[in-house]
Amino acid sequence: IINSWDDKTGDVVYLPLAYLKLAQNYSDLKKYREAASYYDQFIKRYPDYAVLDRVLFRRGAILQKELNDYTEAAIVYETLARSFPKNIHSDQIQFNLAQVYRQNNQIKESLDILRQFKNDFPGSSILDVVNTELNYIGTYYPEGNNKTTERIVYLLGNVIAEKPKDEMLFSYAT
Repeated sequence: IINSWDDKTGDVVYLPLAYLKLAQNYSDLKKYREAASYYDQFIKRYPDYAVLDRVLFRRGAILQKELNDYTEAAIVYETLARSFPKNIHSDQIQFNLAQVYRQNNQIKESLDILRQFKNDFPGSSILDVVNTELNYIGTYYPEGNNKTTERIVYLLGNVIAEKPKDEMLFSYAT
């Protein structure tokens, strides 16, 4: 409907807002794939829009937290950090990028970002969260150590952290 309306009228004054409203509505309805799609369409059609940084951030968050598409989320956060280095939420963007790398089992990249974070954002309000993430990685995924038991604990930690308690089922081998 939006595309046909735009093609017929040529009026684009409110069209960007329509994309954003649709994306937000789909997100509210928990139809995250559709929401991410509308955010993506907005980004492609309006690359110079004033709030593009917020749109990229929302798309990245949906990809990361709702769709578990860590590879695409990393691309969005990298684009956001590169295109908007002075963004008011640069610290959160860097932290989210480190998280998606960890969630995608790119541990070295995650650690590099988290360690650099402490230098880049020494007064950040999320510095405690960054230290917690560093401790988590150090505990469950020690650098250079791929022992089977430690790897299983790390993977189980991810499964448990990402599943609601009512969805957890365990079976025991006999």
